[in-house]
Amino acid sequence: LDVMSSASWSDPTVTEPRLHRGDEARYERWFVVGDGDTASLHGAIETARGKTWARLSGRVREDASRKPAAGALVEVSEGQTPFAIVRARSDGAFEMRAPQGTYRLRGTGRDRVAEGEVNVSLSSDTVANAEVLVSGTATLRYRVREKRLGRAIPAKLTFVGRKGTPTPRFGLRFRASGAMNTIHSREGEGATGIPPGDYRVTVSRGPRYDAVSRDISIAPGATALLDVELTRVIDTPGTLCGDFHQHAERSADAPTSLRDRVITNLTEGLDILVATDHNVHTDYAPIVRALGAEHLLATVVGVEATTHAIGHFNAYPVRYDANDRQGGGQNVYRMTSPAALFARLRADGDDRVIQVNH
Repeated sequence: LDVMSSASWSDPTVTEPRLHRGDEARYERWFVVGDGDTASLHGAIETARGKTWARLSGRVREDASRKPAAGALVEVSEGQTPFAIVRARSDGAFEMRAPQGTYRLRGTGRDRVAEGEVNVSLSSDTVANAEVLVSGTATLRYRVREKRLGRAIPAKLTFVGRKGTPTPRFGLRFRASGAMNTIHSREGEGATGIPPGDYRVTVSRGPRYDAVSRDISIAPGATALLDVELTRVIDTPGTLCGDFHQHAERSADAPTSLRDRVITNLTEGLDILVATDHNVHTDYAPIVRALGAEHLLATVVGVEATTHAIGHFNAYPVRYDANDRQGGGQNVYRMTSPAALFARLRADGDDRVIQVNH
C-alpha cells in the first residue's frame, strides 16, 4: 500500500518472519478494482491504512472555450513524484481523496495537452476545489495503402510535435491503439483524437517498405486527413521475417495483450510470430484468425525456458496444451544444469531449435 507498482510479479514489501513451534504469522493482501483511474483506488487505501484523508475536487475546462473537458485526465503529483491520476466526468468535474499536503495538478489526455498547472494545499479538515485548464481537441483521419496494390495495409504511425507543439502521448506503451506517440493500425485506416497543433507523422511498415513522413497542422475542433501510399522496396522471396524473442500478457513481466502483440507484428511487416513467454506455451493462431490475418502472419508456439541460475533459453516449436494453465509449459526456474535443461526441452522433439537469449 505504500507504492504503486506496474509490474505484476513484484511486491512492494518483503518480510521474512522467524517462526518457532506454535508461532503464527499472517499475511494479508488487498485486491481492489478501480473504475479507470488510480484515484478510484484511494478510498480502499484510506480504509486499509485506517486514516482519514481530505477531499480534493475540481473541474477541468477547455482554456479557450471554457467548456467542460469531459473525460480529460488530471495528473496529481507531490513535487516531482506522481501521486494519482483522476478522470473528469461528463461535466468536467473530478473528485478524489488524498492525505494532507501540497499537490500539483496538471490536465492531460489522449487528445488534449495541459494549459498550465495548479497548486493546491490540503489539510485534514479542508476541501480543495481547483480549476484545471486543458487544450481543445482535434481529429486526424488516416488511410495507408500499398502503392502497387492500391489497398489498405497494416501500418505504424509515429507522431512528433513541431513548432512548439508537444509530442503527443496517446496511451501506455503496451497498447497498439495508442502506445506513447505511436498508433499501430491493423486495418491501415481509422481516426484518432489529437491535441490541436503541428506534427510530423511518419508512416511505416517494417524494413521492407519505405517510410513516408508528412507535416500536418490541425486547428481546434478541426479534422485533418492523412492519405499515404507505402512502396515495398525490398523483396525477400523464400525468406520469412520474424521476431524470435517477444512476450505478451502470459508472461508475468509483459502487460501487452495477445491481440495487440499480433497487431504490432503485422504493422512491423513480420511474416512469422514466434511466442516465447516465460515457461508458458502460447498459441497466437486463434487471434490471427480473429483478425483475418492468416494470409499475412504465420505463428509458431514457443517458450522462453526461464531459470534463475543459468539464464533464459528459447525453444520452438513446442506443443500447446489448451487444457493446461501454462499451455504445456514447465516450471524450470530452479534448474542449474544446461545439459539437463536442453534434454528436457528436446524430450518430445529432436528438431526443436534452442536459442540462447541471456
